[in-house]
Amino acid sequence: MRWLLKQKMFPFRAYTVEYGHGNEGAHDILASEGGKALIGEVFNVVPSFFPIKKAAVLKKLRASKVQANYKVILVNHDAVPASYVPKPRDGEYFLFVNIETGECRVFGGKRTGSPGEPAGS
Repeated sequence: MRWLLKQKMFPFRAYTVEYGHGNEGAHDILASEGGKALIGEVFNVVPSFFPIKKAAVLKKLRASKVQANYKVILVNHDAVPASYVPKPRDGEYFLFVNIETGECRVFGGKRTGSPGEPAGS
């Protein structure tokens, strides 16, 4: 989360974060400001379980009742090989975070409009 705030990748000054298996919220990360919204999921997973977890999280984000411009997945960097390149849809972002160094590899769509609008609107 510190990386997101420092890099100002998304147009939010604050994020609500709720980690844990028993979280009560719809998503692990929520943010909204200036008519834009972000939802996100965070997980730490071994490489062999990454495809299953990724599929479940994408399904959850895509089916969410929360209308979001940005759908974000934060995951440990060592869940995938350094050569892995995901294929996010418009408005989806994958952030592979190295918690030891604070570095982050980012892959993502370019949505700028409201949910449901084409990118660049």
